[in-house]
Amino acid sequence: IGLLISITLIIISIFSACVIYRWAEIEVQKEVPENNAPVADAGVDQTVHVGDVVYFNGTGYDSDGIIVLEEWDYDGDGIYDWNSTLKMASTHIYDVVGNYTATFRTSQS
Repeated sequence: IGLLISITLIIISIFSACVIYRWAEIEVQKEVPENNAPVADAGVDQTVHVGDVVYFNGTGYDSDGIIVLEEWDYDGDGIYDWNSTLKMASTHIYDVVGNYTATFRTSQS
């Protein structure tokens, strides 16, 4: 990744009716550290009865940053039903018999 900056140098000499300019280009590069994705662990599979309270206690880890958001999608529809900026457990009650895939997602700073 580079940033190209053109710099105009000051007049270096003046002759009767002519002015001489010199132009220079300097390439400035900044090394950007690699950003590792956070790791999310939703925990073990659970079997519950309709109407039971299900406890979700996912964990997240980021080797080069800080976890700033945890989210749960309880029914696998792609809409995250719960989120928190704090590390905490979540609960949900399923009212209809079925197989559900709950998804846990973490975001880093």
